[in-house]
Amino acid sequence: FALRPNMKWYTDITEFNLRGKKLYLSPIIDGCGRDIVAYNISCHPNLKQVMSMLDNAFKTNQALNGLIFHTDRGWQYQHKAYQHELAIRGIEQSMSR
Repeated sequence: FALRPNMKWYTDITEFNLRGKKLYLSPIIDGCGRDIVAYNISCHPNLKQVMSMLDNAFKTNQALNGLIFHTDRGWQYQHKAYQHELAIRGIEQSMSR
């Protein structure tokens, strides 16, 4: 829960089976109002998908210093490239146990 937009963001990758084909949804949800900030749909849950989702979020949200971004401990979120993109924008990464 957040009191104002761009205070807390949440993300995770969800797998869907659509007519025998796997698709992966990776959204960013704002903790204030539960709005979707950005999302990506891919055939593979890889780093490219997560980085593309971040790029889309950063295009429309410039001032994010102090934002807390919560994820699980998925390997994509532990990747140095992902963590670097958050750090250069002053975003604090929060990961579940």
